[in-house]
Amino acid sequence: MNKNLIPPGFRDDLSPVVEKEHAYTNKIISIFNSNGYLMVKPPLIEFYKKLDREKNVFLISDENELSNLKIREDITMQVARIASTRLKKIERPLRLCYYGEVVRSKGSMLRPERQFLQVGAECIGEKSILADCEILLLAVRSLQSVGIKNISIDLSTPIFLDNIINNELVDKNKKNTFLKYIKRKDVVKTLSYLKNNSKKRLIENLFNSSGKLESKIKFLDQMMIGKQATTEINNIKKIFNLIKRKIGDTKVNIDFTEVKTNSYYSGINYTIFAKNIRGEIARGGRYLTNNEEGEYSVGFTCYMDTVLRASSAKNSNKRIIVPFNISDQMLKNLIKRNFIIEKSLNIKSLTKTTKSDFKKNCNYALINNKIVKI
Repeated sequence: MNKNLIPPGFRDDLSPVVEKEHAYTNKIISIFNSNGYLMVKPPLIEFYKKLDREKNVFLISDENELSNLKIREDITMQVARIASTRLKKIERPLRLCYYGEVVRSKGSMLRPERQFLQVGAECIGEKSILADCEILLLAVRSLQSVGIKNISIDLSTPIFLDNIINNELVDKNKKNTFLKYIKRKDVVKTLSYLKNNSKKRLIENLFNSSGKLESKIKFLDQMMIGKQATTEINNIKKIFNLIKRKIGDTKVNIDFTEVKTNSYYSGINYTIFAKNIRGEIARGGRYLTNNEEGEYSVGFTCYMDTVLRASSAKNSNKRIIVPFNISDQMLKNLIKRNFIIEKSLNIKSLTKTTKSDFKKNCNYALINNKIVKI
């Protein structure tokens, strides 16, 4: 076996991909900052807790530590911890943003990568649906700023499936199988796992409401049974109307059969896709900062590996080869004009370009103090 190989799901990222990821990260973060989101930087390592048993985490055993440690698999709850402790006295709503690598113990079919960069924003301590609207608009506009087109948003909420599970309308030992058929959208099999038929109509409406949101309003209205369900459906309609008004070219779908991938989501959540791109490019939703307790919060995270695949932005770098003894003033002028400078290790002025300049992706040369396009 080649000793230089790295484990499945990991990779060496090289230029120009790394530069592109760095530039996009900076651009997205600058948009967050301009909208009042303050940066935080949580650590890569955290304490391993009992709740982490169900998560996709790398466990670290350290004989010098009283507790086991883990490499973070997600950053949202780290930000929630910071907000609830070090920043608990700051006036709410508290707007925070971040970026950092995460590592997971295994990949999935849609996301085989086990290490990738997350860039996200969280609005902490705000119950109003306007916070959801702000976060969702921020997500879409951030992604559009780095060249992502044909964006679609899938809205969901776990309250209907949670109601069925928590009220024991399905045997506890059959819960996972029930959810499996929900995910497969197998109506017949799903209904067969209900203890009684009192929720049959609800299950049917869960499936019937899936699809393009504007064509599913009548099914949503039929699901407005009880205060919580009515509030949630009305909030979804408000979000939809705002999206169509502000970013009308964005497609909005609904899917209540979506089994939540993050256990901390407690309200409306959403997944953002781009046409013909594998995997989600962003995911977010509403949660409480301490799972079942804590502050109402909402946020989202971008998966930068997918963002790079989805971006249609063209590389506009202007790379120029210059003589080693270039004057400081000329160097400043080129940098001001957004050139990327590569010095030739030749003390003399350049008189011509070479094959190696092409290999270095230089598309300009400074010859006799004149900029020449290669």
